[in-house]
Amino acid sequence: MERTGLDPAVLAALDAVDAACTWGSRRPATAPTTRALQHLTRRSPASADDGYALLGRLGAAWQTREPLLVCDGNWGSPDDDPADPEHTRVGLSPLGRLALDAERGTCGPVPLGLALGDAGSLDRRVPGFGTAAVLAALDGPASTPVLPAPELATGGTVDVDLAALLAGEEVTARLGCRTHREPGDPDAPAWPPPPPPLPPELQARVDAGEQISYAFVTHAPESFPGPSLVVTGLPPGTGSSTLAWDLTGSRRSERAEPAAPPAVVDVTDRTSTDVGTRVVIATGDASAAVDDLDDVEVWLHAHPASHRLVTWQLPRPAVVELAAWAERTGADPSGLERLRALVSA
Repeated sequence: MERTGLDPAVLAALDAVDAACTWGSRRPATAPTTRALQHLTRRSPASADDGYALLGRLGAAWQTREPLLVCDGNWGSPDDDPADPEHTRVGLSPLGRLALDAERGTCGPVPLGLALGDAGSLDRRVPGFGTAAVLAALDGPASTPVLPAPELATGGTVDVDLAALLAGEEVTARLGCRTHREPGDPDAPAWPPPPPPLPPELQARVDAGEQISYAFVTHAPESFPGPSLVVTGLPPGTGSSTLAWDLTGSRRSERAEPAAPPAVVDVTDRTSTDVGTRVVIATGDASAAVDDLDDVEVWLHAHPASHRLVTWQLPRPAVVELAAWAERTGADPSGLERLRALVSA
């Protein structure tokens, strides 16, 4: 009987991390990633590089919305590679601990495969419907399960024939950018700002006829008079700086992609850990309103860098899968009760 529905490679990774966090009587929350990889490569045919990539997919915030692992240190981004394994640490998240307990039979089964997806290729794997959505579907009518479109850890949009996907058919999904619109600043100052007055000691040297070299640094981000289209979510595998670079190249007619509308005057990546993904496509028309950004949005979504097409197929129809899980969890609901507690926490 399936107890989690997770891919064997995922279970091997969880088991290796659990072993790495066992130091005699001590059980630290995280262990050196190199130690986890040693256990993983001994227990599976995965190479160290493949194992490291798998650990990142299970715990890095930009790769999963519901982590099975706790990944400490620099685990990279869509634009940058992670640090070497000796500079990172890894441990089990509460959801990862629940998965191992369910597999080992210390609690009832939990439908994590359907909730989290599998660990296969990005172009084939369904990212999962989310634990809350799967729990709600199990509570609903067995004949008409209601599941939403799969969620992306990167916050991007999913355009897919959901009925066909839930029926177990092979479907093509378009993963795109999530956006919102912001008004402009009619009083935006000129850019670059005028230089400040010279310090008195430098002004005295200039007055004496001496040639000097002087520079100033502006820390404030540039603002524009027209409204902006802001990208707040990306398709998997696309980084914010890469997207901004490609859009800027199209704006300058340096590439073969669709040319940007004349209203676009700047594309800037302002992504940070504080604000999340934020690629700002600014316009220069102070009289324009946010409703006038339709052409800009059409250009963005038509640009090859803004989306990707993937092929998805569930192993079997969702109604069959959910019915099987309802039977398993009905016999021993302890795992499902722990999952509900984690979701509601």
